[in-house]
Amino acid sequence: TGRRHSELQRLKHAMSVSAPSLPQLLLSELLASGGYDQFLRRARRAYAASESKVEEAVAACFPSEARMTHPQGGFVIWIEVPGCDSVRIFETAVREGILVAPGLLFGANDTYRSFLRLTTSRWNPRIEAGIDRLSRIVRA
Repeated sequence: TGRRHSELQRLKHAMSVSAPSLPQLLLSELLASGGYDQFLRRARRAYAASESKVEEAVAACFPSEARMTHPQGGFVIWIEVPGCDSVRIFETAVREGILVAPGLLFGANDTYRSFLRLTTSRWNPRIEAGIDRLSRIVRA
């Protein structure tokens, strides 16, 4: 109920009175036809397959003392390599074009210094090669 209330109300009405009909109709049809549910099922299968391949590659390439955990509800895995410095590994990996997150970013102290976080949402031959190169950096 301020001095500009009626002007703001008029502008808000002008901005939202004619929402785009075609996108709304298409979205309505997608939801009503079950298309969105089909999309979600395909996406879940694709993400699960990608996660599985990343985990398999890590298990095959990384040192045997490395431990891997996969938190529920995300697209990441955590790899703990006892005695490693994830910040040094990160710095070397970035120079080689490999994106990995050092565990130290996710804690207030050194608790996660020996942890690396990898994204699992996408799988392709470049990811596989990157995991292999990353495992060599870890071993070095």
